[in-house]
Parts: sequence; C-alpha cells; structure tokens
Amino acid sequence: MDRNKLRKMLPQGSLKEVAKEANVSRSAVTSYFKGRNNSYKIEIAAMTIAKIYEIRRRTLSNELLEP
Repeated sequence: MDRNKLRKMLPQGSLKEVAKEANVSRSAVTSYFKGRNNSYKIEIAAMTIAKIYEIRRRTLSNELLEP
C-alpha cells in the first residue's frame, strides 16, 4: 500500500499507537512514513490501526443514523 495513502487513513496522533502495535519507537514510524526506512512490521501495524479506526467510524456513523 502507498505510504501517503496509508498515512491519510490514520487519524492525527495515531503514530504512537502504530509504534506500540509494531513494538518500535515513534521516530521509526515517522521515518517510515517519510520514506527513510522500510519496515513490514510498521506497515502491518499501520494498516491494522487504520482498519480499527475505520470500523469505529462506521459503527458510530450507523449509530447516529439509526432513528
């Protein structure tokens, strides 16, 4: 997945969560998104966090739209 696209899927402040999920430092996550390093662990963690937030958004949206 494209790093820029993946970064845009994450809410502001979520790099800390990605770092925790991947068991790396926040600076490693930042370097990954700036293209300075490659890390499969960080990519998978970022996709996981993005998916969690997407599910939360959909759930809240559905709850708000229900009569």
